[in-house]
Amino acid sequence: MVSMQKRLGVELIMKKSRKRQGKIGKKQLILLVLPLIVILLVAAIVVSALLLQPSEGEAPGNTESTPKTTGPGTITSSPITAAGKWVVEGEQAFYLDGSGNPFTGTHTIDGAEYTFAQDGSLLNGWVTVGNIRYHFADGALSKGTQVIDGVTRYINADGTMFVGWYDNDKTGNRYYYDFDTGASYRGWKEIEGKNYYFHPDGTLARSTTVDGVAIDAEGVAAGRPSGTTSTSSSTSPATRPPAKPDATVPAELGSKLDSILATYGDSPQNIYDYVHGNFSYKYAPEGSIAENAQHMLDYGTGSCYNFASLTYLLFQRAGYDVYYVTGKGWQPGDYHCWILAYFDGGWYYVDSLYTRSAKLTAEQLETKGYEWDKSAYPS
Repeated sequence: MVSMQKRLGVELIMKKSRKRQGKIGKKQLILLVLPLIVILLVAAIVVSALLLQPSEGEAPGNTESTPKTTGPGTITSSPITAAGKWVVEGEQAFYLDGSGNPFTGTHTIDGAEYTFAQDGSLLNGWVTVGNIRYHFADGALSKGTQVIDGVTRYINADGTMFVGWYDNDKTGNRYYYDFDTGASYRGWKEIEGKNYYFHPDGTLARSTTVDGVAIDAEGVAAGRPSGTTSTSSSTSPATRPPAKPDATVPAELGSKLDSILATYGDSPQNIYDYVHGNFSYKYAPEGSIAENAQHMLDYGTGSCYNFASLTYLLFQRAGYDVYYVTGKGWQPGDYHCWILAYFDGGWYYVDSLYTRSAKLTAEQLETKGYEWDKSAYPS
């Protein structure tokens, strides 16, 4: 009896031992398989990511309005057409294709050949955006006085050269600026098959008769006098008539001129010192005498015609007999303006843009390299 109980006890112990061994085996199996499952899941995720990656050269997302570039800054533009478009960004220009990607290497665009750097920036050439023209040399924006394609031009400090029609919203006057030189037209000019006449100050003639030819309210002439040719400010200065503008100026401008004379003095030297000492040179589109002067007072900068116009009006308001002179100055270029006034017992030239030009004779100007039609002015 005791022996049987012992055998039953031993068998029970052995069964419990086998159960414990079975449980331990399952745990070991789970521990071995679980890492393999994790590795397989990670591998599946990596493979899926590689399969979904864009192919080379394909930009993810919408590239219609956000072009790719490694150039300076970020180029932003409206949706690009398939034909592409020019974009000027800072000191550089880019040509973007239909997907917004900048050209690199050499390409022909609108019949002209252009070369672009690896970052897409234009190396050399003209770019026209709207009615603004830009020039680039060695990848940088051209500025100031430049000889380009054999023509001397002045390009604004911001790199722009205005071309085509320009309307002054304040005065209603209209002008036309030459596409190649940026100079304003004067005299008779044919534009897109229509004849126009531009006054000596560059303003378009409208609702009047010039040289016996009727001109309508839009400035379109019924014809053109025989023997006349189209002219712009790049023509010889000797062919331009002397200008002695109307003394009438807007009341606000007249009041400002009187205040300047009362504050700084009305002698020729006082006027010269005021204009020369208080304003600096920066290109601006040419307008009428009053517009040129107002621009100087508004912005503190201007071109030769702005300096000459303000000087002219101040001399005029001070009671001096004065002429507005156009010709060629001593610096590169083919157009310059200054004044001629009677004071100190004689006729003297005053160029308030340049130093030591407050009282000069015709001989002194010629020595400096000025050219103008002296026979058209008093001496």
